[in-house]
Amino acid sequence: MIKKHFNNVDEMSYTKLENLKPVDFEDFWTGQIKDIQGLTPSYKIEKAFEDDFERGEFYHLYFESFDQSRIHCKYLRPKTEEKIPLVVIFHGYPGATRSYFEYSSFLDQGIGVLAMDCRGQGDLSFEMEKARLNKGPTVSGHIIDGINGDKEDLFYINIFKDAYLTVNLAKSLEGVDVDKIYLAGSSQGGGITIVTGALQREVVKKAYILYPFLTDYRKVFELDYDESAYEGLRYYSRWFDPQGKKLDEFFDKLAYIDAANFVNYIKADIIYGISLADEVIPPEVQYAVYNEIKAPKKLFQFKGFGHEKICPMEDEVLPFFKDDPDLNEGIAKDDNSFSYKYINEGNDSLLFYLNPTINMGCHYLRRFSELNMDSLSYDFTNSEEDFNNVKALWNKYKDKYENIYIIGQREATGIALDLGNDKKLRGLILQGMLFDEKSVDKARKIAAPVLMASAGLDELENKDLTKKVAESFDKARILYYPKYEYERINDFEDEKMVFLNKIKKEDSNE
Repeated sequence: MIKKHFNNVDEMSYTKLENLKPVDFEDFWTGQIKDIQGLTPSYKIEKAFEDDFERGEFYHLYFESFDQSRIHCKYLRPKTEEKIPLVVIFHGYPGATRSYFEYSSFLDQGIGVLAMDCRGQGDLSFEMEKARLNKGPTVSGHIIDGINGDKEDLFYINIFKDAYLTVNLAKSLEGVDVDKIYLAGSSQGGGITIVTGALQREVVKKAYILYPFLTDYRKVFELDYDESAYEGLRYYSRWFDPQGKKLDEFFDKLAYIDAANFVNYIKADIIYGISLADEVIPPEVQYAVYNEIKAPKKLFQFKGFGHEKICPMEDEVLPFFKDDPDLNEGIAKDDNSFSYKYINEGNDSLLFYLNPTINMGCHYLRRFSELNMDSLSYDFTNSEEDFNNVKALWNKYKDKYENIYIIGQREATGIALDLGNDKKLRGLILQGMLFDEKSVDKARKIAAPVLMASAGLDELENKDLTKKVAESFDKARILYYPKYEYERINDFEDEKMVFLNKIKKEDSNE
């Protein structure tokens, strides 16, 4: 079936939820939460990095859940004596929390982060299963895990209860403003945000939701979206109910873990994003769920976007949490012939960001502010003028800063090498390298430390040439990711943060 794309939500005025909320839904969840309602889990924290950072603190946090399972969270907090707002973040399906560096954009605005790894998915969250500690992450099938037992056996009930306890824990953390507890999540994280916002409706004040997963299983099944994230629905039907005789019983049970059935209970202010070309979460379902929200809400819709990173939506989160709609004003710049983004906080260091595959937003760039760096990002058009425009930006801003650091990706790695022989360059990061033979000679002229990432499944990257270039640098470290194509590499994001922090400290001590 060809998935249907939409121009705007007006084309989906017909859509509505197909699931039916069980008559005992409220009683069931009241019972599930009753025993943990007042529970503040015991926890321990460990430093995430050996090095210290000037403006933020980064920890692994582990807590014991209701069934003795060990739940891992990334915990980030700004260095301040004032009470801080805190956002609890839930990750997408399947996988784990994103990098500390990605979350550090919140620290720039004085907001702490507690990001939960889902049991059975996030590698550091271990599930206690019938007195056996299950220490391995799993990849799929979580929706139907427990479907042949009682409704209490459904796996997502445990994740929802973990999320509930994560909010309880957030309230207890030292220095947290309990009147400013927020939630955020995309995809699976969006579904968990809906559920947690409902179960913790007296605590959670704001929520950011993008294309939520775990919603209206029956409609997803009928629209033939039961693959990828929802593949458990098709798997169960094909193998265990091939004639569809148990479909009603099947979906009646799943209704207890359907995020759409929780949405009416949320009291928090909400911003909600819909991807109108999404082939994983049906846009009709996304919009039907949004229409059921009774709390104050604001909709953002993105034509042509699928189930992917949506920078314009990310850029809404900090203005929303900070109650400052003008927070990002003035960052986008227009220099007549080209556009770029520039965050100027008066630092003496500049991060020059070059990525021709995606024009990153303000939220992305704020992570560099956490390292006391201003940031500049050119908006590539993939035209012949890009190189000249980048050079013009370089010449316009380089004399304003004592130290400059460059991140170059894909085709921009060549431009980064051209700029790299400037004596003001203090560090260079290259990812998804697309070098030519001239790159070897250019690399020999660069004295600054270099960090490189090579992806094993990237067919466009010449690995032999990458090795030659790496050997030509005066000081270079290359990390190899064998099962990655060119994409966002979670591990490498934190490598970038540690690298930049270290050489920036060295520069300050000179």
